[in-house]
Amino acid sequence: MSFLPFFEKYELPKIIKSQGGKAWHPYHKDITKKLVEISHQEDLPVNVWTVNEEYDMLKMIEYSVDGIMTDYPLRLKELCDKENINWF
Repeated sequence: MSFLPFFEKYELPKIIKSQGGKAWHPYHKDITKKLVEISHQEDLPVNVWTVNEEYDMLKMIEYSVDGIMTDYPLRLKELCDKENINWF
């Protein structure tokens, strides 16, 4: 189930910050680049979880998330090396 319409409509990062949150840890399919930008405007780091496919890893890096949780950390490292991405 995707919560994306809810997250975008209510700008969830602002709600998290207003309630004293220090970081946001959404499922990677439940965010957009706009939501990451709002989070960063609120000084709220974004750490996404279970990003296992290379396409999704690249997308999250493009979105400028702060952390990627994956079942395949070596895959992420090798992808960054292959693409010459100095992300972490």
